[in-house]
Amino acid sequence: MKVLHISNYMPGYHRGSGGAEEACLNTVKVLYGQGVKNVVAAVKPVKQPKEKEFIFFPIAISEDLFGYKLSFLKRIFNFDVVSFVSLRKNLKQIKPDVVHLYNFDLISLSAISAVKSLKIPIVFSVYDYWIFSSDKGITFNDKWLRKKIFKHFIKKIDAFVVLSGHSRDLLLKNGVPEGKINIVHLMMENNSYFSVSRDEDIQKNTIFFAGWIQPRKGLYILIQAMKEVVEKFPQAKLLVAGMKEDKNYREKIDNFINRYNLQKNIEWKDRKDDAGGQFYKMSFKKSLAVIAPEQWQNMSPVIVAEGLREGKIVIASRIGGIPDIIEDEVSGLLANYDSPLDFAEKIIKLLSFSDYELKAMRNNAKKRYEVLFNSEKNAKKLIAIYNKVI
Repeated sequence: MKVLHISNYMPGYHRGSGGAEEACLNTVKVLYGQGVKNVVAAVKPVKQPKEKEFIFFPIAISEDLFGYKLSFLKRIFNFDVVSFVSLRKNLKQIKPDVVHLYNFDLISLSAISAVKSLKIPIVFSVYDYWIFSSDKGITFNDKWLRKKIFKHFIKKIDAFVVLSGHSRDLLLKNGVPEGKINIVHLMMENNSYFSVSRDEDIQKNTIFFAGWIQPRKGLYILIQAMKEVVEKFPQAKLLVAGMKEDKNYREKIDNFINRYNLQKNIEWKDRKDDAGGQFYKMSFKKSLAVIAPEQWQNMSPVIVAEGLREGKIVIASRIGGIPDIIEDEVSGLLANYDSPLDFAEKIIKLLSFSDYELKAMRNNAKKRYEVLFNSEKNAKKLIAIYNKVI
């Protein structure tokens, strides 16, 4: 079986990759171990991928030819003629049995048209809701024309893959037939590059955030919570591995840190300044907890699964598909997504745990990971979906 995976970016080869792109790469690598022939298509990379698990094809987009400002028609209709022509040409050369879409809004809905023009089945992993809602949140109050356009394209998708029952219910609510929706949890590589192996590596008062510095990722909520936390635990430390950022949002965070003198409690390094991801890896390794203060209806942030795998205590928003992953007070802690005080309460609770309580929750986190994220089992589910639509 030959599968073409289409994503905006790929980790390590583009500057803008995030959790959805990491999920795509992990899926490709796990499927390779199951004997699947993988091809990946994404926008032009910074460097050419050279992986044993897949062959790479670049997709040209209108921004490559006309720049961002002159690509306004694409943003109005979410249809890119340039990517349509480029992808269709690649499809004729690749000849896949099935196409698997991930986050592809940069390539646009033209990807669906290009694939269907050659009568190739499509499986779509829904990692956020841009295809249903223009602001990527769950409002579903877009203008009539946009809804009509997107509904036309959604009907062409043969199968949807979601990460939780919550996401399944949202798709059902928005007209996707139940028979097309499949729950398949994230596939994770078995070998961890974090090398978390010893309890003595962990610093009990240290917590870790990694993600885009944008409102939807909720770092400002966490920074506000830290003000309350340090009043009770002055030695508490938040490590931040920042990724793509909204400048105004970053300024808002910096102002709060300075106003309340939190500089000594927050260590921050942006991805561009983190050669080889060393700060990210070391921060993950020594932190007691991973924090995911999501503000939107996220499926299941990759960092949550990574935290469970390594026996970290995950503190995350009670929103979207996250409660389907984290059992509150058992394998992690959940907080109200928009409440700094609730996040502060959960962090304080964590830092107050006895060694026995910490060990029990960390063990439960690992067990939860094994139940939900068994890569071989999930790969077989996905292959069965491919076979169903072919």
